[in-house]
Amino acid sequence: MIEAIGVLQNNNIEDALIANYDFEPISVQHSIIKTVTETKPDKGLEFLKSAFYKTFDTSLKITIGRAIYNYDNDGVNLINEMESKIDDGFENLIFKHIKNPLIKV
Repeated sequence: MIEAIGVLQNNNIEDALIANYDFEPISVQHSIIKTVTETKPDKGLEFLKSAFYKTFDTSLKITIGRAIYNYDNDGVNLINEMESKIDDGFENLIFKHIKNPLIKV
């Protein structure tokens, strides 16, 4: 259902999805990320960045990172900026994987 909203480009629902994101199970969060990536709302990158830093689920973090990276040129720049501020080895590996999926996490 959530992914259908993305296909239909229903911008009226996006704000509600983003507002409820933190309260949804991880499977629904994945769908919300996909919808935001497809519809690219005005605050999409800001939301994705916030979601990336909030999650502790590695799979979801990678999904969000890929969504940011593939968003547009601003997304690529944001990933590079976020990566430059990382000291943690595992987080650094996640960023390398986002840029090159052949690098395994």
